[in-house]
Amino acid sequence: MPKTTSAIFTLRDVLIEGAINVKENSDPNHDRRLRLYMLAPSREGIMIRSENGGRIENLTFENVTLQNFTKNGMLIVGGSGIKINRCNF
Repeated sequence: MPKTTSAIFTLRDVLIEGAINVKENSDPNHDRRLRLYMLAPSREGIMIRSENGGRIENLTFENVTLQNFTKNGMLIVGGSGIKINRCNF
């Protein structure tokens, strides 16, 4: 039987930037093609994975913004009781 714990984790009021160089432009999609091509650098945001059959429980994300990542902004594998409020991934 996998071991579980009931710790509570909250991430609140944060912006995480995935781009190396941020270029301001009036069109938010001006460099989209460069971020999507097959050889784009692999940058992922938050990755949370359970190991050995364990479970991830009681996570809360509030007012979190993850932007300009070339892969996943957020990836949670093996989780339950996850709350996401006012977030932008």
